[in-house]
Amino acid sequence: VGATFESMGTVPDRLAASVNRLLGRPIAGFDPGEFQIAVGTERDLAGIGGFDLVVVADADGLLLGQDFRASEEALRVLARLGNMVGKGSGRRLMVQTSLPESDLIATLRSGDPIPYLERQLALRASQGMPPARDMMAVELRGLQDPAEITEMLMSLQGAIVLGPARSDRGFRWLLQGDLSRTRLQLRTAVQTWRDRGLSVRIDADPIDL
Repeated sequence: VGATFESMGTVPDRLAASVNRLLGRPIAGFDPGEFQIAVGTERDLAGIGGFDLVVVADADGLLLGQDFRASEEALRVLARLGNMVGKGSGRRLMVQTSLPESDLIATLRSGDPIPYLERQLALRASQGMPPARDMMAVELRGLQDPAEITEMLMSLQGAIVLGPARSDRGFRWLLQGDLSRTRLQLRTAVQTWRDRGLSVRIDADPIDL
């Protein structure tokens, strides 16, 4: 939820105190008559900017995400926050993290994302991840025994099948490889499963693995 601090009582003072503790010096303060101060989530970023100081609290939540796109998503969000900093000397982006030497934070400091993204592409290729290879998740709910489905998926041409993994939502398989023919073969199978009363979800190039 985004809001201006003018309507939030002691929040500005608490933020200034936190910044001062991080810096080890009492240099941050709040003057509601002079500065624009705002707090919010990612959806509040559009259309605002020109700040003297932008603070990212606990960037590790982004840096340590579990899906295979976590690092590039973190870079995207942090770069957007960096772009909110106004032009001129003395203005800065402050990032709270326990991983200051990480590749992503070093990239953020340098301002050049291309070498980092090239390393990410090479890493994904070595792990069989998109865009180097296709990936698809197949999830079925209402299934009692996954053995039959596993056997059918293993028969698909061009697919490396991982799973099933069981969750409270049902069973899930991950397919990797060249899946152009796999997608065509799955159409008939998916309709058959749905005719049996099963709930089927196909997630191409899934973010949540």
